[in-house]
Amino acid sequence: MDRTRCEMRVEGRSPEESARRLARMRNDAKEIARTSKAVDDGLGLEFHPFPREMPHAMSPRAA
Repeated sequence: MDRTRCEMRVEGRSPEESARRLARMRNDAKEIARTSKAVDDGLGLEFHPFPREMPHAMSPRAA
């Protein structure tokens, strides 16, 4: 994020415009994440923190 802010200042934008642009980019990213999740849910895909080949990593005994 810091690099993005620096680049925006170099382009001659005011801090207010930079803040508005950053907020817009964050909202876009959130919307993309929501859309991706909706698509995944619609396809019946699930996110698994561990690959299926490693079921032992998810078991309580492994901890």
